[in-house]
Amino acid sequence: MILMIFCAILIGLSLGLLGSGGAILTVPALIYGVGLNEKEAIATALLIVAWISLLSSLSNIRTKKIVWANIAGFLLPSLFSSYLGALAGSYVEGYIQLTVFSLIMLISGINTLVKKELSTPASVKLYKIVLIGFLIGFMTGFVGVGGGFLIVPALILLLNLSMRQAVATSLILISANSLIAFLRYAITFNREAIEFNWSVIIVFVLIGTLGSYVGQSLASRFKPGRLQKGFAYLLILLAILTFYRAVTQL
Repeated sequence: MILMIFCAILIGLSLGLLGSGGAILTVPALIYGVGLNEKEAIATALLIVAWISLLSSLSNIRTKKIVWANIAGFLLPSLFSSYLGALAGSYVEGYIQLTVFSLIMLISGINTLVKKELSTPASVKLYKIVLIGFLIGFMTGFVGVGGGFLIVPALILLLNLSMRQAVATSLILISANSLIAFLRYAITFNREAIEFNWSVIIVFVLIGTLGSYVGQSLASRFKPGRLQKGFAYLLILLAILTFYRAVTQL
């Protein structure tokens, strides 16, 4: 229980501070901390992150930090592809999803360590926005990753949003994509008579949401670069552990 509470707080803080990290931490937390198998962890993580992101967005909606205009070209394809990703994930072995998940974590961690300052181009073609939205949505559904670490820079580069606007807007996109993907997994689970652990979901949602609000209130007090670097090292460590687990199941 103590480990579960700690993981929930960490997930919420990462969403509040960085606008990302929630789902990518939730899956290993559910596997190593709670003992769920891969598919249960992925599906459960999607619902947890959907609710935490949605509840965390209430203050952003009230303070008008979310940029609603011009995100349809990003949101609509990502919703469609998140369903497709979850559908594909329902028909592959869990260790395959876990392998892909570990590689995404590793790439995300390394990219966070080496990435340079983002510079916004003069104009961006609509097809690029649609394509990136589609790819992020599919990744969300297939391995249970909300994609915040990709959505935030994508919103900055493609839609010319500020960092604060991108973080706030990403939570809405993460919530929508994760919920659609979860519903697809729920259909499969219902057909196979697999039950969700609702007590775990409730604990993660409540504590994670509280952690997210704390993270939002503390965001201005920390240097983003230092936070992202620490988060990156955590991702690389979890990627190695997760890849080892996937390989041992071959």
